Amino acid sequence: MSTAARVLDVARSQIGTVQAADGSNPYGAAYGMNKVAWCAQFVWWVGQQAGAGALIPKAAYTPTLAAWFQQRGQASRSPRVGSLVLFDWPGDGVDRISHVGLVEAVNADGTITTIEGNTTSGAAGNQRMGGGVWRRKRSTSAVVVYGHPAYDGAATAPPAATSIAGMSVLSYGMRNDSRVIALQRFLNAHNWRPALPLLTPLGNYLDQTVAVVKAAQAQCGITGPDANGRTVGPRTSREFAARGARW
Repeated sequence: MSTAARVLDVARSQIGTVQAADGSNPYGAAYGMNKVAWCAQFVWWVGQQAGAGALIPKAAYTPTLAAWFQQRGQASRSPRVGSLVLFDWPGDGVDRISHVGLVEAVNADGTITTIEGNTTSGAAGNQRMGGGVWRRKRSTSAVVVYGHPAYDGAATAPPAATSIAGMSVLSYGMRNDSRVIALQRFLNAHNWRPALPLLTPLGNYLDQTVAVVKAAQAQCGITGPDANGRTVGPRTSREFAARGARW
């Protein structure tokens, strides 16, 4: 059987493994592409060892890994034990998904416990090129999406996205999406005071849209750690809908 428990057991067995001085590691060697960024190679290797090779694709490029789950309807913004978690670290100079790990636990305080390859054992250092397999407790602020492998006994698709008045949750990293175009057009058209920068409505939810959404959230009185512009969730959707937004 391919289960989250088996996948996590294999991942736990690797905690403390570190790459050699030249960057070589067992996961890259097994993958056939050694001495490169290997967080996705680690996740793939774990799946292979746990009998879940068909459920976690062989993809060393993390945006490709995210797209694989999204195209199959197996991605969401809600974590599950055994899910892949894909990060975009703010301010690291890489404006895309650039790191992946496995969710070991979903914590009551809103954080997640993960097992990740090619990271550090603590907050210092390069979180996506840290050179070791470690258990980490992470805020979800840098999470772009979760990929949910179709484990035996698990639902093959995540719960439907939350919607307010028919408005899907929108989040950082979406590209060429008609709903994001509608959001961007709303942000351009509404009479904000002070005025907000205009967006080019191409449907890409990236840094410029994040900045404008964050400023719009502030004008709507939306506060809290989730009011960072990276997600248009239920609270923001309600406020935008009251001002005429639809997508």
